[in-house]
Amino acid sequence: MPDMTLTVIVWSSIALAVLSVLAMAGLILRRLRINRRDRILSERRDALMSLMTLYLGGSADDSEIRAFGGRVSLRVLDDVARCVVEGRCSRRQLRADLDLLYEVVQDLVSTVRGQDRARIVSLLGQTKARDVSLDDLDDRNPARRIRAAEMLALMPDAEVIDALHRKLDDPEPHVRIAAASALVATDDRLTVDELVEKLEIGVTVRSQALRHIFVHLAARDGAAVLRLLERRPSELVQALAIHGLGATQDYAVTDAIARCMDSPSASVRAEAMRALAAIGHPRAAPAVLKGLTDDAWEVRTEAAICAGRIQLTEAAGLLRERLADASWWARFRAAEALMAIGEPGRLVLEEARHGRDRAARISDMVLTEAKAAA
Repeated sequence: MPDMTLTVIVWSSIALAVLSVLAMAGLILRRLRINRRDRILSERRDALMSLMTLYLGGSADDSEIRAFGGRVSLRVLDDVARCVVEGRCSRRQLRADLDLLYEVVQDLVSTVRGQDRARIVSLLGQTKARDVSLDDLDDRNPARRIRAAEMLALMPDAEVIDALHRKLDDPEPHVRIAAASALVATDDRLTVDELVEKLEIGVTVRSQALRHIFVHLAARDGAAVLRLLERRPSELVQALAIHGLGATQDYAVTDAIARCMDSPSASVRAEAMRALAAIGHPRAAPAVLKGLTDDAWEVRTEAAICAGRIQLTEAAGLLRERLADASWWARFRAAEALMAIGEPGRLVLEEARHGRDRAARISDMVLTEAKAAA
């Protein structure tokens, strides 16, 4: 019996050792595959960037191509070009290359304007990106549908706009947002009311992308967004409408936004203060003074920022009170606002710094920072 037990222990040890070796070998092979895939993707991305640079340069003679050949394999250049332009590759490789192309295009269009941007979009239209993306709008994978909508936003012809409009009924909320983001700058048929209904804002959809959508909507049709705001929709829709209107920096909407300070929602009141700060018109003064005594610290903080932005000297007394606010951010923004107001505000800070309370500490900090920056 002891011999049998020893045998079991030995063979168990050997089995565990073999399993450990196999597991380690598997991990090494997996890492090698990942490294190889990353290297190939990097090479193909560099090739796409090189092709784009050659195209934007307006010429692609042999000397330029040979110069790029020192950095990017000409074989890879040719292979990538055949894949994205002619589709002479597997569907999987085509999608991978088009994803890389989209990343390259996004990097470039964010840094160029005018004719160069138009040339980039024109080049994208000469690839398989449009056809593949239209097909992918009906893919079972929501992430693939989202990427397709983002790609098609750069190629908004009539067929693309119709296809994106249908995606506003997609069962996946984030696909609907991607479609709306693509349409908002190109499709005049997309109304504010339709957008709110289709996206189910505040019901199933809460996304940072909505803020960008409403900025575009307000820039395109500020009157429609203003009418939406005046109907006092849901809390989230009000906040989005206020944000969009504030981004227009149109003085004419100051009073409408100021009236939102009567909202029972702290988030709406804080958004109103942010929008009024972005607009920066003195007509916001009554709303700012009201905001400085708000129950919500977020609103008091944004009101202090707005007071500094419009250099509201009559707010100096309330800002002095805010130097002792229970919220650190409200105290800090109040001190900054007093500095922005000018000499009257600085005098308030100089007076407040002599003491041992919150107001003294925040005043001393802001004055010291201002002196160091001078």
